[in-house]
Amino acid sequence: MPTARSNIALYAHRHKKHAEARNALIAEVHMALATLGDKDCTMIFCRKRDMAEKMAAVFDTDTYLAPGLNYAHVRYIFMLERPAALFDYQQQVKRSGRDNNCAESSLHTSEEDSWRIPSSTTDITLGVPELEELATNPDIC
Repeated sequence: MPTARSNIALYAHRHKKHAEARNALIAEVHMALATLGDKDCTMIFCRKRDMAEKMAAVFDTDTYLAPGLNYAHVRYIFMLERPAALFDYQQQVKRSGRDNNCAESSLHTSEEDSWRIPSSTTDITLGVPELEELATNPDIC
């Protein structure tokens, strides 16, 4: 799979409070659901299981762990708070648009998002500073 695909539009939204990020994401998902075709679907990623369960309750669906999920017709990817690393962000975004049709990825984060990488890091570059820059700098997206 190529590193980047031009059919995916990326958006990052920074909110003051977590509740504002959550509510904005919910409103955006509702708008997206109205545009889906028969085969199309959307995915919502949350960093914590309790966040995922609350989102599933809002949309009357189930939570899934999605490693290896390969469904071609994902139109929208939504993320509530930053993924753990840039690698995770890339993996989540690349779940969309696998059929080469247009897709969107929307990250909703808040100033209350205080997750930090543990002080014991590996030799692998996780891209956390780059992801934080993407989520906080309005000039990037």
